[in-house]
Amino acid sequence: MKVVDYMSLYDYLGRPAGSALGYAIATRASKHKEKIYHRDVPESPYNRPINLYRSAFLEAAFNDVALKELIEKDAKEYREKRKKKQNA
Repeated sequence: MKVVDYMSLYDYLGRPAGSALGYAIATRASKHKEKIYHRDVPESPYNRPINLYRSAFLEAAFNDVALKELIEKDAKEYREKRKKKQNA
């Protein structure tokens, strides 16, 4: 029996994903008929369940050239936000 790992974007990236990237991944999962599980995170600022995806699906999505620009933009925005917080 094969065990499939499911993880959130936070688990995969090691940081919060922006809303545009989260939406793109969720849309891609729906189009590819990926099973999406959900996890409640009480301390989450999102106030809703967190989506969980197969780790192999996330790996493929993050290696897709079509998402490269969005992924880079998301990482840049995160770094800028973090830098502002550190300088505040």
